[in-house]
Amino acid sequence: MNTTNPTTWHDLRDQLTPDQIEYLESWDANPDIPVMSPVHGPVLEEHRRGSLYFAAKKFVETNAATGRFAHVPMPPDARVVDGWHLFGDDEFDRHFDGTTRRDNTGVRVYISGRQYQDGRVERVITVTGPPDNDDVLTAAEARAAARMLLEAADELDKLG
Repeated sequence: MNTTNPTTWHDLRDQLTPDQIEYLESWDANPDIPVMSPVHGPVLEEHRRGSLYFAAKKFVETNAATGRFAHVPMPPDARVVDGWHLFGDDEFDRHFDGTTRRDNTGVRVYISGRQYQDGRVERVITVTGPPDNDDVLTAAEARAAARMLLEAADELDKLG
């Protein structure tokens, strides 16, 4: 293992969680993942190895940030929180999912957002249509979406 100048994902193994190691080992053991690049066709072995190394580096970055920002509490409305990600010069954020509203028409309205290393939170509301047609809504679906959007907007107002 080369710890001074890492060149493969194995060199970063001591900085990874057991789940991350299992994921990378599974990927590494199966040369058919990914089978093809959608743009360039078959993936060369060197590119696959590079992708494994890149994934491991991202895991290490997230792990380090998780420790560094352990004092930042999750947003109170967060149901699922991703790991911290570097997005600028030593600036980190993490994505989270909040409340989801659904009804029998297939319309879904959900709150999600970004939390920054200083604890600031930005939230947005997203609406999606029925699974078979995300771009258009019938009158009934639009009414359902409107009801759920108003509820989500009220929730955002209460969260501040």
